[in-house]
Amino acid sequence: FSCSNWGWGYFNAYDAASNLDLDFWMHLGDFIYEYGPEDHYPSPVQAVRYAPPPGGLQPPHELISLEDYRARYALYRRDDGLQALSAAAALIAVWDDHEIANNPWTGGAENHQPDEDGDWDTRKAAAVRAYHEWMPTRSGARGTPTYVGNRIWREFQFGDLASLTMLETRLINRTNGEEDPFPLEDDSGDGIPNDDTPSASAWERVKAIAASRTPSEWGEGVTGDLLALKEELDVYRWDEGKQLLGVEQLGWLEERTRLSKEGGTRWQLVGQQIVLFDSCREDIDAAIARQRSRDANVSAL
Repeated sequence: FSCSNWGWGYFNAYDAASNLDLDFWMHLGDFIYEYGPEDHYPSPVQAVRYAPPPGGLQPPHELISLEDYRARYALYRRDDGLQALSAAAALIAVWDDHEIANNPWTGGAENHQPDEDGDWDTRKAAAVRAYHEWMPTRSGARGTPTYVGNRIWREFQFGDLASLTMLETRLINRTNGEEDPFPLEDDSGDGIPNDDTPSASAWERVKAIAASRTPSEWGEGVTGDLLALKEELDVYRWDEGKQLLGVEQLGWLEERTRLSKEGGTRWQLVGQQIVLFDSCREDIDAAIARQRSRDANVSAL
């Protein structure tokens, strides 16, 4: 399971899973969402479970303090489907971003504005503490030697059938994924430099290239512009300064995987938050290939 937003509806999938013969179930992040009703995800019109206080979303605002995060977990845990599944089988879980704030990295988050939300490290520590209080993470109490804190990565062994390593990809080593590779560009054409996300920034650049000529005039000019953009993006994509797991966790994952294989374990499983299959996003290589195909067809005519 992942991405469980209380406002969008009832957790019927949890309830259905509770009727299965499970040894355990996994949640790979976004067990809760930090948004308040003013953040429009969902909006009050879209929401299934919002209601005027004291009902509805609790607390009725974005999560900032330890008490806020605790109250939101308490709200989610009252869901009948989640209670049924929690009673039926053990849970193995790790956070993604919304247990803290949307798109966090080591120095902040997209959904954290220090002028409004206060100190980032204080908010992060509160969110992590509430997570350990409400989730089965094998952590001792905060302030004790067994408190896990941010270091939530761990391993589970299921005989010689499988080993499962759970990773932390958000708080400890992740560099800023919201950084715009073109921060001084007027991507949207409104005369204001854009600080949008990398994918949105690149998409705006692609649209600008396509709009710079009529389709009948695209030809090699558009192809050349797209190739130049791709080269710029590749510099950003392959920047060796970027981090996700960090040296320590990556070394731990490599060692645990190697030992699992050497020990005769059949499957080495990894539980983490990143999509590993191809997703449907802007593909500049494909755009260039399509343009060249159109050029060839025009030439043939």
